[in-house]
Amino acid sequence: MAFDSKAMFVGSFNFDPRSANLNNEIGILFYEPEISRKSFEDFDQHIDEVAFKVELLTGENGKESLRWTGIEEGRVVVFEDEPYAGFWKKLVANAMRLLPADFML
Repeated sequence: MAFDSKAMFVGSFNFDPRSANLNNEIGILFYEPEISRKSFEDFDQHIDEVAFKVELLTGENGKESLRWTGIEEGRVVVFEDEPYAGFWKKLVANAMRLLPADFML
């Protein structure tokens, strides 16, 4: 993670309460402007090619939904349903909602 084109953190730490309190993580924070700037620029330039932009939309009726926008084979693609998640993956994800794990998020 490049913070400001001057400092960079490299490691496995996830920025959530569960990781902060339960996990043993390791990482290093270093100040090397040239490496940090280059990493930041590379990330910014290529993120659209490897990740989806997820937006929370609110319809006229007040119902919220997600929209995934990405690039495939040089074309912009938009999904109204979670991309590449089949029936079983969606079933497991929905079942996980029933677990009392909100405090870990």
